[in-house]
Amino acid sequence: MANSTLNAMLDYEKKAHDAASKTINSLFSLIPRGNDKWGENIIFENNFDLIFSKMAANTMGIKLARKTPVIAIQRTLFPILQHNIKKADLSSVWINKLSSLNQDAKLKFPSDFKTEALNTIYHIDNDKSHLKKDERGVVIKVKKTSTLFKNIFGKKKNELIKEYFSFPSIKGKKEEEVESIRLQYIEKCIPVFVEISASCDYAQQNPRALKYLFGIKYPIDPTIAKPSSGEYKFFTPSFLLNDEKFAIILNFRYIYGFQITNAILDEIIFKLSDNLINQIGNRYANYASRIGIISHE
Repeated sequence: MANSTLNAMLDYEKKAHDAASKTINSLFSLIPRGNDKWGENIIFENNFDLIFSKMAANTMGIKLARKTPVIAIQRTLFPILQHNIKKADLSSVWINKLSSLNQDAKLKFPSDFKTEALNTIYHIDNDKSHLKKDERGVVIKVKKTSTLFKNIFGKKKNELIKEYFSFPSIKGKKEEEVESIRLQYIEKCIPVFVEISASCDYAQQNPRALKYLFGIKYPIDPTIAKPSSGEYKFFTPSFLLNDEKFAIILNFRYIYGFQITNAILDEIIFKLSDNLINQIGNRYANYASRIGIISHE
């Protein structure tokens, strides 16, 4: 690795570390120390507990903060940390390492760069140990029991999945071979629900029927199937997880209210980022409220 590249990476690492220190120091300086005697921190510890508990509750709502205190404190500190990182002046080595930014008319990633892996870093939380079915953004498999599936959707699984794709012809293959390949592809597609409750209801843990948007998690293989477009559909970026390239199509026409005990909800796969869920929610709201205008000429 070139020294200039290593220097740029180490420079950012140092600035991020400094920003974290500034974040903690700025908050510690606000905590009243009271009349603690030398060597004692009783009042300081109590005030620390009270102040950070209150900040966590203000950030995520008291009920959700109690339920997930670690996440609550992370979200409490993040805006301050982000602000301190933004204030940090990166070394001039970064300017020297970004020559393409000013020279290339059309910036493109290298041909062997995995953009799907980058999208995964940005938008997928794959640590299922802390995920629950009522968490906003969680992606859950739909139970495949045929009767249960048909009762919910009015169609069999494969029939519903076929509606989401167009299937190009495959050169050199007979029709029966092509159909077999398509069926194998469809079997790899996984029906999912994505929880998209309003962020305020989720934060306050208000009693509600959880809102789930239906979609298909599908492997990316344009030689076999191409997602069909439509204003009622939302397409996530492509991801790479466990050596599988995939994306999710969400359908705004299929949205349901369930309790987490509903048998149709199977296992949790992962969680989508708040940034992506907010975009999905915004697109759904726009779709649901499209206004037609009556005009006479």
